[in-house]
Amino acid sequence: MELIKKQMEELLKRLENVRNSGVILNAYGNSEAEDEYILSDIYEFFVEHFEDTDIEWIKAYIQIFSWQFQSFHEGVITYYTNLYEYTDYETIMKTSSYLKNHGFYEILDIYSLPAHDYSIYERESEIPESWIDKIDQVDNWIDSHEEIVFNCLCDLCFMNKEEIFACER
Repeated sequence: MELIKKQMEELLKRLENVRNSGVILNAYGNSEAEDEYILSDIYEFFVEHFEDTDIEWIKAYIQIFSWQFQSFHEGVITYYTNLYEYTDYETIMKTSSYLKNHGFYEILDIYSLPAHDYSIYERESEIPESWIDKIDQVDNWIDSHEEIVFNCLCDLCFMNKEEIFACER
């Protein structure tokens, strides 16, 4: 456990340095940053050490990072339709609940906007157009609000870091 705590401390120092530099990162990094992949490194750390955790904020970090990454990579529709089988409707609703209960209102409404149970459709072409319109709104929002997503990911880490240091793994 001490090694995990030490690794987390190092990751948080790196994240704090980037945040203090004024550079905004996204799930794809930012070539202007000295440490452009710190958000990815934290994501990978959480997946490696805490994927099966009950720690809600770590789950929220994993989901919000994935949400932004998938939006940039191939469109957020892959997130909401659970293409990679780790963003089912229940998980999305739990993340929405966490965001609401912890004051992440700037991101909550847009994150929750297209939340539906897409598993009832076998093909993307069967999804109602009104749902697709909402997904398009989310992709546009993510693209133009990188700072809000960045701040959300940073805040999740900094507000909850003591929980990592206190947990026994």
